[in-house]
Amino acid sequence: MTQRWNDIADSVRSRVRRLVLVRGLAWVCSVAVGLTWLVAVADWGLHVDAFWARLFLLTGLVAATLAVLWRVVLRPLLVRLSDVEVARLIEQGRVASDDRLSSAAQFRSSQQDPALGSPELQRTTIAKADRAIQEIDLDGLFVTAPARRPLLAAAIVSVIAVASVIAAPLSAKTALERLAMPFADIPWPRTTELRLLGNELTPLKNESLRTTAGEPLSVYVENELGSLPDDLTLDLRLPDDTVRRQTLRTTLLRDSDGESHEVGIVTLLAYRGPVHFRVWGGDDDGTDWRTLNVV
Repeated sequence: MTQRWNDIADSVRSRVRRLVLVRGLAWVCSVAVGLTWLVAVADWGLHVDAFWARLFLLTGLVAATLAVLWRVVLRPLLVRLSDVEVARLIEQGRVASDDRLSSAAQFRSSQQDPALGSPELQRTTIAKADRAIQEIDLDGLFVTAPARRPLLAAAIVSVIAVASVIAAPLSAKTALERLAMPFADIPWPRTTELRLLGNELTPLKNESLRTTAGEPLSVYVENELGSLPDDLTLDLRLPDDTVRRQTLRTTLLRDSDGESHEVGIVTLLAYRGPVHFRVWGGDDDGTDWRTLNVV
């Protein structure tokens, strides 16, 4: 075909490559970021501490990302469009067109093989195609519609991931570290740090408590890191070494400065001692065992 056709074909190939690259990278971004977010959320919810399980998740994530990269980016870019395929792309993008361009490209590539029809008719088709080439407007021919959906998907996934990082930066950092280094012992940040308080809502001193037989003694427990967990529980070890367990109720109390505290109420009632107790809940394994002497 003419030099005009060669220029158009090269331009079409270049635009198709750019479209494939943008569309493919958008899908790769969606898969990589989306799977990373899902794995991080799963680890956060289930606390996947086994190194082999985290290694399996990391391997699957990398394999899936590489598979998508190969399928939608690398493999399409390695294929060079023939003149016939370029002509068909142009015909698909024109509102009113026949298959003249693709037929002419096929006749040209086969060197007007008589098996495809009359050589005279083939030359006529090629001549008409050469004239039609002059009217082709590539700027109005190609649209970016094929890339819109993957770009939208990548944008949505990225917004969700960024919002998660902003909402919980420490948890996000921990999740990525645990995923990237499956053999490392990286614990999740705790959300519960229980401490015992006295009547003035001040921390209890690290010493034994004392009460009169049959006289209830109240102490309180709060979470230094935030709200109290739903499973706030008291363990009581009686003088005969039996252990009793009960769920604590919570309330809001004000200290001497007027500051509100969400606390769990621990009511200790004993007729003989000593009695040992501790409180646990959430991801706090429990306060130290404290001793209550009964007199």
